[in-house]
Amino acid sequence: MTADEILKVTIDLLKEYQLKIQSGYVKERGTNKFKGYPIKDYLSNYNKRVPEYDTTTQISGQQHITVHEMPEDFFIYEKAIVNNLEYELIERVKAYVDALRDKYKKAVYLFRMDENMHRESIKSEALKLHQYGKPTQADGKTPSDVHLSGFQPDFILFLEDESDFYFQIFIEPKGMSGDRFVKELWKEELLAYMTTHQGEMEFEDDPVNVKVSGLKFYTKDDGQDTMKQLREMTGIKENQKQEEVLLSVE
Repeated sequence: MTADEILKVTIDLLKEYQLKIQSGYVKERGTNKFKGYPIKDYLSNYNKRVPEYDTTTQISGQQHITVHEMPEDFFIYEKAIVNNLEYELIERVKAYVDALRDKYKKAVYLFRMDENMHRESIKSEALKLHQYGKPTQADGKTPSDVHLSGFQPDFILFLEDESDFYFQIFIEPKGMSGDRFVKELWKEELLAYMTTHQGEMEFEDDPVNVKVSGLKFYTKDDGQDTMKQLREMTGIKENQKQEEVLLSVE
């Protein structure tokens, strides 16, 4: 190879690394050990960065993000800066808050984990989930490809009862479809694996009063019956009032 050819290969390689570093490129195999972080250190006011494309289609044109006043105290922010699907999810969770409070009497909170909250900070990586164990596809048998890049679920439902038992549920809304949806399914598989392999989880300081689970993707109009899974997971029932609230957001 000539000097010019070597230089070109080097420049191309550095440009590739530049893009990966700028996008927070980290590949890491996860473990079954979970570490707790103080909520006060990881939840802070955020400013939503509106992308130059619609995140559901990746087509040029701004995503429709709206600011919603949130007077209800189950949502930890006074305002929700979210897209339509995310707001739909918040409204559906809100319909179950009373039932959840009847069971988990100490705390029922929905956290919005904005991806830009700790952008370019070590905290951003600390909050990401990584695949561990032997991931399988939805049929529970077919091996799934291993993805070494982590992801941060958009929402966490945080529950606490009077015996100081903590239940944390990850929720990820997905508005895309087709090939893009399929490519994201490894995230849903990870959340499902966490839910069905509770016995494999280890927690720092070995707490026995913590449970962590994940729901399948929340899609438009609750197309995957994610809220039914939430009811079953938390042991609450749907009543007529909740049904009426759910109908009102569809």
